[in-house]
Amino acid sequence: MQRKIAEYCEAGGRIFVSGAYMASDMCGSDNDRAFINNVLKFDFGGCMSDISEDKIFGSNLTVAVNRGVSEHCYAVARPDILAPVGNSFVAFVYDKSRESAGVAYVDNYRVLATGFPFETILDDNIRAELMGAVMRFLLN
Repeated sequence: MQRKIAEYCEAGGRIFVSGAYMASDMCGSDNDRAFINNVLKFDFGGCMSDISEDKIFGSNLTVAVNRGVSEHCYAVARPDILAPVGNSFVAFVYDKSRESAGVAYVDNYRVLATGFPFETILDDNIRAELMGAVMRFLLN
């Protein structure tokens, strides 16, 4: 899968990836870490363990994500802090700590990666508005 994603990106692709453990899960091997560094343009910067840190800011939006037990969505106990690599830049921050919650990369391809699962955004309207911003970033 990594090879296919790398080929897609090298051909000018545009990709959005999100998840709570995308960076921390990829630190187990040199090949996995090289993939997130060289293709997705982020590295593992730690975990957000403060459960009260439940808001993310980016794209002129404050986004609440589910960090606790809920009947509507699973809890994101320790989302990753994504550190930018190379020419990537911080696109989202955890509201209180200002740690990086997501990075963006623009060159011959585009990547937008978030350290929180997109589906854990609590408000349907905010989720739709943010997806619109993601699509504009990727397609413009």
